[in-house]
Amino acid sequence: MTSILTNIGATSALQTLRAISGQLEKTQLQVSSGMRVGQASDNAAYWSIATTMRSDNMALSSIEDALGLGAAKVDTAYAGMTATVDLLKQVNSKLVAAFEEGVDRNKIQEELDQLREQIESISSAASFSGENWLQSDAEKASVVSSFVRSESGAVSVKRVDVDLAAVALYNSEQTGLLDGGVPVDVGDLADLDELGSGGGWVLRLPFAGPLVFDDDTTTITFDLTVDDDDPNYIPNPQPGVTTAITINRTLVDSVLSTAGVVSTESEWVQVLDVALAAGGASASDWPYSNEIDISTDYTSGARGSHVALNNVQSTLVSGMTGGLTNISAKYGSPANASFRFNQPFTLGKAEVYLRLTTDGTPHEIVINQSTLDRALQRSNATVSTIDDYALVLGLAFADAGSGYSAEVTTSWPDNVPRVTIQGNPAVHHSAGQNSTVALKFQYADWGMGLSDIDVTGSESLDAMLRSVERMLSSTTAAAATLGAVQARIDMQADFVATLTDSIDNGIGRLVDADMNEASTRLKALQTQEQLAIQSLSIANSNSENILALFR
Repeated sequence: MTSILTNIGATSALQTLRAISGQLEKTQLQVSSGMRVGQASDNAAYWSIATTMRSDNMALSSIEDALGLGAAKVDTAYAGMTATVDLLKQVNSKLVAAFEEGVDRNKIQEELDQLREQIESISSAASFSGENWLQSDAEKASVVSSFVRSESGAVSVKRVDVDLAAVALYNSEQTGLLDGGVPVDVGDLADLDELGSGGGWVLRLPFAGPLVFDDDTTTITFDLTVDDDDPNYIPNPQPGVTTAITINRTLVDSVLSTAGVVSTESEWVQVLDVALAAGGASASDWPYSNEIDISTDYTSGARGSHVALNNVQSTLVSGMTGGLTNISAKYGSPANASFRFNQPFTLGKAEVYLRLTTDGTPHEIVINQSTLDRALQRSNATVSTIDDYALVLGLAFADAGSGYSAEVTTSWPDNVPRVTIQGNPAVHHSAGQNSTVALKFQYADWGMGLSDIDVTGSESLDAMLRSVERMLSSTTAAAATLGAVQARIDMQADFVATLTDSIDNGIGRLVDADMNEASTRLKALQTQEQLAIQSLSIANSNSENILALFR
């Protein structure tokens, strides 16, 4: 059917042309912009993700700038610190030279003054963007290092912290690495002056009598051993001294005027005390019951505190031994001493020197802030309790290799907590009264600052050398800290640059157009558009053909 009112062919051709034109316009936009998703209407989800990630990339670009600024600050501080370390090495060398006899210390001091002024100049000049970490009262500084978006969409900025208290060479509070120490109250350490000895053990035996010695053939005999080493602790324990003891009528009569009869515990103690003396032991009354104490006199020359009776025999008619039996006491202990804790303290730059003397051998004990921090496992630690006190002393004894430990004990009669220092029996073989310990405060060194070093004065060169060594050690540690921060910032900067590229690539995968595909599609759509126009032209020519029929 052919109609002049409705040209179905033209309508169809027109719709096709419109669709092709729309696709052609979209493809031309992709080709010209290079983007497959250029606006939310193209793909809302991809457009939203891409927009957010572009924002994050802009933030990361700022992070890169911040890392560059932070790196410059760290580099400046590190340069100043390493230069300071080199100059302190020279200070140390000049100070050692001052120990030499006959050297001109005035000349050495002039060189030391020049080195000090150069260090002060370096610390003043090590400033970047108005910040000087080598002369700072701040506790820490922060370098912005990353921008983080969580799964929930929350954003945060991360930082790299630098402990300026461990880096500053000088500050207004005089606590910088090159400042002198401030005298502090070292608490109970300054009061230490303790003496102690080892603990011994006694044989406690009940008296059984009366004992009748008819003549010298009537005897009580036994072997007395004193001062064996304790095999539970000591490798290759050494034996003590063993003595054969005989008690007969002659001995009894030399002590008592009782015609060879021992009737009471007190009389038996008198006889035993004389008999045991030959073997390095003694006897005494136990005041709380009818018992006898037998203990070593520690005169044998052996190291232990052990007492033993063996081979006890009696030829008395009654067969009695006065209560003596084959028995060995427990072993004694190395020397110990106990003392109280009354006052909290911290040390800062101060060092406290103690002397621990064990069985005549001196051990120099040094306690400083590092000792406190390591013992209490926290920075800038304060000894606040008796338990803290014991931990600090125990670590200091271990550092000195003394073989002594410290612990909190509570004992009769007052049950007041004390710190007790005790020798390890495996190290200190002597025990009982053969073992002694002394702990005494020597002196406290507050630590000199660089400006206090004066080899022409009366101060001890040893004290100056210790202080310079402390400064050298602390500045070396500070340089290492700054170096570690440098490395971390460099790694973070590399990561941020890589992350930025990765995000750019990710956004491109979501929204960038495939130009090969787009250009091919554009050519095809241009061809289709030409065909659609031609088709529309043909459809529109039908009406003219109908008009020709009426001519």
